[in-house]
Amino acid sequence: TFTGAEIALNNPDAIREVSIITNQFRAEYGHNAASIVNVVSKSGTNDYHGSLFWFHNDEYLNACNNLDKVATGAPTGFCNKNAASDARKRAPQRNENQIGFTFGAPLTLPVFGEGGELFWKGTNRTFTFLDYQRWSDRSLVSGPTLNGAPTAAGRAVLQSVVGNRPQVQALLNSVPAGIPNGTFATFVLNGQTHRVELGDFTGSAKFVFDDHQGSVRLDHSFNQNNQFYIRYRFDSQDSSGGGQVTPPGLTTINELRSSALAIVLNTVLTSRSSNEAHLAWVRFSSRGDAEFPLSKAIPQMGIAGLGMIVSNSQGARLTLGFPNTLPGFREHDTYQITDAFSYVSGRHSMKFGVEVRRTDARLLGILNTRGTVGYPSPTPLNISNLINDTAQSPTKNFLLPGGDSEGFYRWYEFYAFAQDEWRIRDNLSLTLGLRYEYPGDPFSYITELNGRILAANGNNPIFRLGPLPETDVNNLMPRIGFNWNPRTGKKGISGFLTGGDKLVVSGGYARTYD
Repeated sequence: TFTGAEIALNNPDAIREVSIITNQFRAEYGHNAASIVNVVSKSGTNDYHGSLFWFHNDEYLNACNNLDKVATGAPTGFCNKNAASDARKRAPQRNENQIGFTFGAPLTLPVFGEGGELFWKGTNRTFTFLDYQRWSDRSLVSGPTLNGAPTAAGRAVLQSVVGNRPQVQALLNSVPAGIPNGTFATFVLNGQTHRVELGDFTGSAKFVFDDHQGSVRLDHSFNQNNQFYIRYRFDSQDSSGGGQVTPPGLTTINELRSSALAIVLNTVLTSRSSNEAHLAWVRFSSRGDAEFPLSKAIPQMGIAGLGMIVSNSQGARLTLGFPNTLPGFREHDTYQITDAFSYVSGRHSMKFGVEVRRTDARLLGILNTRGTVGYPSPTPLNISNLINDTAQSPTKNFLLPGGDSEGFYRWYEFYAFAQDEWRIRDNLSLTLGLRYEYPGDPFSYITELNGRILAANGNNPIFRLGPLPETDVNNLMPRIGFNWNPRTGKKGISGFLTGGDKLVVSGGYARTYD
């Protein structure tokens, strides 16, 4: 979904443990059929401890990729030992720095009043842990090569013959002159065939990236049976110069903000039972817009005869105009309450849990408001359709009466599970479980919006949404898994293949809903 977790954590010194669960045979794991990655952050201790680091990268430490070697803007690309410019003899300009620190200690607070200790220390009870990272990157990014850029001579032909046509002006204003590559595009006007010399152009852009991220964690032990912690993590990213580099002037500026708060209480109830309760909140927002506003002055234009298409053979976008999916934004808040109860009896380790979520999401409700046009090529390197403004399936979206330019979605989810890890023998264990998931009704807003659109358009059935999706309420997921160590002898072929007691055979079955 569009509410996946996006909390950055790039400071390795803030991580205590990373575990990857590659199967879903335990009922406590759900939401999708993929693997589960658990990242455990560090906490403070009775000792003062920390770390400080600095990572640096620049053009003197880098090699060139294939795009850098053919970058346009000088007689040669980068990493050319025979280049006249020193800047072209090495990799493109880059200056990247990551600076960060961590610090953990017992919580220390000043004590006010006369006499006694000046500071209170939470030794053996209360600890703090901080981490922070500042990441900046300044680089020159090379884009794919456009082989259909009109050269200076080709531009002169277009300007003199059809330069007064808006679609041609958009082409000339958006694409610099290419370096001749021996090819020509043709078009027919008033019975006369005109030839436009073409060349190569490889765009480049200045990429700027700034990121601040960090967290603060407080751990407190009420007593040996009740352990509590609260953690807040944040990330703030700003970048420019990303997105499409060829043709120039189509790069984006992006803003990303995220925050996460977690409150956890672990309680030992008896010698056989324990409970773990979580409260969590995650906020994420992302916005993208044009770095150069002029790129939004024209629709997204594709010109097949010049190789300016949505996706070439390498998957690169080479069309004119800002992408029809931008500008855009999305932001969401997720609130979560979970509780898990564990009980051990003999060879059985049982666990039961519930989870409730609320998600509030807001995103752009309408895209492609500038329109999209594509000019097909009847024969290779033919641009007659462009010259005559004969577009194929032009589209443009408009806001319907009663519609919203921004959509707001709210839904509630519920999850529950029960599982039993049964150690049948010392070398054989069996996991049995059942999970239930209610994913909520994220389409309720769409249904309500459609009602307003129908009312604003005289209940015209052409505007009626259908069929309406039904809420999914029957997601029962059985789970079964096993682990078996055959414990063969260390001698013979079997011992050689299994290493004695080092071989473990695992398997299982899980039903999931994604």
